[in-house]
Amino acid sequence: MPKLPERALSSQAVLLRPLQDIDVFVEDSHSKEFYNALMSRVLDGLVRFFSVIPLGGRDAVEKRSENDNEPRASLYLVDGDLDWVAGEHTSRNRRLYIHQCYCIENYLFCVEAMKSVIHENSGVMSINEIEAALNWEEFRKSLETLIPLFVEFAVAHALGAGIKTVRRGYSAVISHVRGAQPRIDEGKIVAIISDIKNGILARHSEQEYESKKSAINARVASLDDRLRIVSGKDFLLPMQNFEAHRVASQRMTTESLMLRLAKHCDLSQFSAIRERCVFLMSEDQFGLTSEGIEQ
Repeated sequence: MPKLPERALSSQAVLLRPLQDIDVFVEDSHSKEFYNALMSRVLDGLVRFFSVIPLGGRDAVEKRSENDNEPRASLYLVDGDLDWVAGEHTSRNRRLYIHQCYCIENYLFCVEAMKSVIHENSGVMSINEIEAALNWEEFRKSLETLIPLFVEFAVAHALGAGIKTVRRGYSAVISHVRGAQPRIDEGKIVAIISDIKNGILARHSEQEYESKKSAINARVASLDDRLRIVSGKDFLLPMQNFEAHRVASQRMTTESLMLRLAKHCDLSQFSAIRERCVFLMSEDQFGLTSEGIEQ
């Protein structure tokens, strides 16, 4: 497929208008098939939808949403990131929807989707066999040890400490012995948290650190699912891939796993996005206006 130059990315909407009722703009240009598979399910039966429009980054999505004054129904999707974890990213732009989790890949952390994908990838195991081998609750519990780490990441980010956080990646928190399943290493997590704390205290007072951490911990404790603060893309998804390989002894690329999970994940997670689309379509069709929606 030919690639459009960056200056033409946002113009794709004009070409797609005869094919869909709402324009959906997203960040990542490399995940278009994943987004299309996911959003086709989310918007099925609600509006005509053909394709998302990737803009190549969060800043580009937010900037275009701010400058979009057309009556056409348009939805702009961005990840929550550490701003959302810290409770610091809100928007009153009705067209801009901030995922209520670290990133869009968090929606793929779904037991039913995992069972279906492993079933398809194996081709020989039954769903009951997969369910028994998967042991989802134990797997999930092992990943919950990442929650304090992401609280620390959010504290460093909120205080502007200039410390490397999520970009450390999952490899920084796992132990991988040849021939064995990679696992979360709590000792490594504790060491990283200590390192980040020391870096923060080199720039900020103990009182500032404790105050910010207490506020973020309180926010995280109020969430229905605290694992939503852990990066799905950089941490959860790689661990899901390892787990799928453990159960079925079959390997998948990250892109393949994402696409397959998108076709099976629980759609109840997307009720707020569907509601926003209904609102935007009402504006488009009936000329309704709003001062905005705070997220």
